[in-house]
Amino acid sequence: VQHSGLRNMRYLDLRWNNIHVLYNGSFSGLRNLRYLDLYGNDINTIEVGAFAGLKNLQRLGVTGRNLSKNPLKGIYDTFSLQHGLFKDLRNLKNLSVQTTTNSVSKTVFKG
Repeated sequence: VQHSGLRNMRYLDLRWNNIHVLYNGSFSGLRNLRYLDLYGNDINTIEVGAFAGLKNLQRLGVTGRNLSKNPLKGIYDTFSLQHGLFKDLRNLKNLSVQTTTNSVSKTVFKG
């Protein structure tokens, strides 16, 4: 996003946008964002730092990839929730993650 003109945005609906990756700093500059809806996307990677600076975020909804077969390797990749992924979300009141994962770090909210 990284656009200073959007810094007062409070609600961002990105449902069904064919998003696969959330990069470090994806939402930088959106410091007043309160609600972020990412449902209906086939997200397979969320880099630590993707939610950096979203200190006012109260609601987050994410749909992650369940198990997806990598056709080149013939193996299955899994969606995981890593250490520190949600560490900046200090005001988060509602988190909904829809996925099948076998990897949730015990420190997903710490950093």
